[in-house]
Amino acid sequence: MPVKILRLNIETGRANLWRTLTPIDPAGVGNVFEIALTPHGQSYCYSYVRNLSAVFVVDGLK
Repeated sequence: MPVKILRLNIETGRANLWRTLTPIDPAGVGNVFEIALTPHGQSYCYSYVRNLSAVFVVDGLK
């Protein structure tokens, strides 16, 4: 689930890990999308969709 953001040096073509994004509670998160960065790289935001469900176990039904 973690999303890795790479910083690309256009002169050398080398890519280095800049940040790894993971929601605080990753339960039910499938994808992270719409990542936005400020030009200086000090701030960022991202969106994600959480899909939670419940499972019920029932005994004794006829």
